[in-house]
Amino acid sequence: SLRVILVQQDLATGYTCAECPEGSSDCGRFYSRQVALSDMWTQHTIPWGDFLPAETIDTAFSHSQILLLKFEAPAGEMFEFWLDDLSFY
Repeated sequence: SLRVILVQQDLATGYTCAECPEGSSDCGRFYSRQVALSDMWTQHTIPWGDFLPAETIDTAFSHSQILLLKFEAPAGEMFEFWLDDLSFY
């Protein structure tokens, strides 16, 4: 599986999670959705409403505030994925 992560501009604090101070509430402030992958070409459509917060966030999800799109695979897993015709609707 692969996790698709959306970080909103109005949630960003300037830190990347790797640089976040220990115990800081600045990390984990994003919306994400897990996507099951296979070895066959598959089209995935993810509605905005399917992205859920990683923690309790008072700020509502807003697609107009997207700052960063990330893809995250399980730690230690070797993987390759191809992305084609990405669009937002």
